[in-house]
Amino acid sequence: MDRFDLHQTLYLDFFKGKCEVGPLYIESLDEESCCIILKDNRYNYKSMCIDNMLLDGNHEIDMIQIMDVPKPGKKSVHIPFIHKNTNKEFIQKVLDEFKWGTIHSIDLVDNVYNSHQKAFVHFEDTNDEFQRVFDHLWSKEDAKLKITYNDPYHWFLQKADTKRVDCYSTKYIIQFSDSDSDSDSDSDSE
Repeated sequence: MDRFDLHQTLYLDFFKGKCEVGPLYIESLDEESCCIILKDNRYNYKSMCIDNMLLDGNHEIDMIQIMDVPKPGKKSVHIPFIHKNTNKEFIQKVLDEFKWGTIHSIDLVDNVYNSHQKAFVHFEDTNDEFQRVFDHLWSKEDAKLKITYNDPYHWFLQKADTKRVDCYSTKYIIQFSDSDSDSDSDSDSE
């Protein structure tokens, strides 16, 4: 259970050829029963038991892909559209005015499709006001928050982009054999 946390997004792979299901979002963790309680989703799945890798008690899960895990001890937000001339110092100056916490780092990424960039801002030592913002951004897939920094200029904040960071899977049994031992067992049965 230590791999799982709130604000993660999960994708599931099943035995018997059924492919990936997701996204699924974690509502809560029940440490005592080793279960993940899921937020309402289009599949109507309610929970996963990690001990026996069963979804809703009857669907056997092969692998749980864990997405959207923030940096350890950090809470990250995504600004998907930043003017190409905007630098990290300006982003920090604007966000520091909200007094949400300490900004650990800012990653700027050029958008290959146009002349703008996007930013990923990683906070630490955040306060209750930031937690409200963070919870809102993770409350649903398309949640966003508009912040105005120099009226009428603004940015939209979103949760960090999805990427696979970890997985949890059932234990596999691997048996090695060579052709000699296979033929020996065939001759014994004759």
